[in-house]
Amino acid sequence: MRAVVLEEKGGPEVLRMMEVPDPEPGPEEVLVDVVSTAVNRADLLQRMGLYPGPPMVHEIPGLEFAGRVVAIGERVVEHAVGDLVMGINNGGCYAEKLAIHERLAMKVPAALTITDAGAFPEVFITAWDALVRQSRLTSGRWALVHAGASGVGTAAIQIAKTLGARIAVTASAGKHEVCRTLGADLVIDYNTDDYVEAVKDITGGVGVDVVLDVIGGSYLPRNVAALALGGRIIQVGVMAGGPVPFDVGSLLMKRASVTGTTLRARPLEEKIAITREFATQLLPHVASGLLAPVIDSRYPLDDVAAAHIRMGEERQRRQVGARRPGALISSRRVGRSRPRWLRGYELSGRRWRRSRVRRPRCTAGGVERCGSSARASRSSGPASPGCGRSQTTP
Repeated sequence: MRAVVLEEKGGPEVLRMMEVPDPEPGPEEVLVDVVSTAVNRADLLQRMGLYPGPPMVHEIPGLEFAGRVVAIGERVVEHAVGDLVMGINNGGCYAEKLAIHERLAMKVPAALTITDAGAFPEVFITAWDALVRQSRLTSGRWALVHAGASGVGTAAIQIAKTLGARIAVTASAGKHEVCRTLGADLVIDYNTDDYVEAVKDITGGVGVDVVLDVIGGSYLPRNVAALALGGRIIQVGVMAGGPVPFDVGSLLMKRASVTGTTLRARPLEEKIAITREFATQLLPHVASGLLAPVIDSRYPLDDVAAAHIRMGEERQRRQVGARRPGALISSRRVGRSRPRWLRGYELSGRRWRRSRVRRPRCTAGGVERCGSSARASRSSGPASPGCGRSQTTP
């Protein structure tokens, strides 16, 4: 099979398409012919050597997938050849085939196309696990989500509204509309407004019950200030990076808690439990149109470097996708048709290299599978100017 392999760390040019042996499914595994996957922030960090993946003979990135089951292990009971499935994995999804434990594979809902499904599991499971399983967000309560137009942010908005909770998000001015369209009750411009004052004002001085933060850094003291009594901060990422002085005593009077979380490092059985609980509680809402991935643009798997460039152009945008001549990578960002911003790179053999020509800054964009502009319909996954994740379909 063909797969994107990391043999060194660095920029998008280190992403190499190679022929590698097909995976062999174990007794409780299914072999999936991958139709789509997505580019997430963690993939960029792994490529740069900042977020190590699991030990593999060939280091193949990619945390989520959707595809068709083409073979099953001898003890598999929940899936059959031909089933359409999707799910999360520790890595290996930037490939034409993937072997995965049968209980990590969820049936793709009929309302979700197989090409869009590759951009669904990672951000929705992450947001649901953080908001609901760990922070116990319920109907009528308030959540504050930073980077509301990111992959996790757009998923969090939809999940909160599905629960009947109320949600405030922070985002730059150009991304407010997508957040409102998805149902955010309050959208705060983090460049001009004080989000602590904003949430205190809308909650009548009480504060929010949950803060979902992917930024970290100097946000932590202000997140505590924005909390209600007994509130919880769930730290899903640290895009701001670096240590920051923090008064631990500020947690005491509010009886508040701070929890750090990540999906990748969890043991198999815990991931299976999360996946199955998510499938039971959340997937039925896909059919009603309450939950859908926000996809910015789509690429062939051969153009995965372009998808990484697209994803990296704006640090808080969501997802990008691509497809092989049989696979798709999609990007959760919004924009034009084919990449004017790619002019700064040239293809040398199988590797994209930065050319001497200065690459113009991309101000918008979005590439459909066949080169047309990204769809904006809710059923196929709204394309929005504030989203930054990419999708790939093998």
